[in-house]
Amino acid sequence: MNNIECQCSNCGKRILISNHHGASEAMYEGGYRATGAFYCAECVRTWKDRNGKEFDEQYKNPRKMFEDWWNDTVDRQCKEENGDIVEELERAKSVIKDLMTDRYGSKCEFCIQDNNPDARCRKYFPGSGEWCCDNAAWNGKVFEEL
Repeated sequence: MNNIECQCSNCGKRILISNHHGASEAMYEGGYRATGAFYCAECVRTWKDRNGKEFDEQYKNPRKMFEDWWNDTVDRQCKEENGDIVEELERAKSVIKDLMTDRYGSKCEFCIQDNNPDARCRKYFPGSGEWCCDNAAWNGKVFEEL
């Protein structure tokens, strides 16, 4: 994702911001603010006229509020843009977990718990594999590497 689209909750102005390291800091220093809703620098400058106090006086820790809004906005737009990829990844994780449990009789060599003698997995404690269903994770190996 290269850009973040924002719309001021007061005036409706839309801006496109380059999503790069330090972008949120530069926006905050440039006068932009957010409470969960985004406000452009011009509306923040005239905030006191509408609300009786300056924005930074009215809200406790406005920098943290802006950072939280920025992170939520980036996450939301990433998910919107990459929704199919995220869904596919979640399905793949689920299938990998199923394959590593005794549902399919798969081998422990593909699990991160394979060499962990403290693991309560079926390799060390024969049984249903219920512990594996909750704790198994792929170690990144494939058949060719075994």
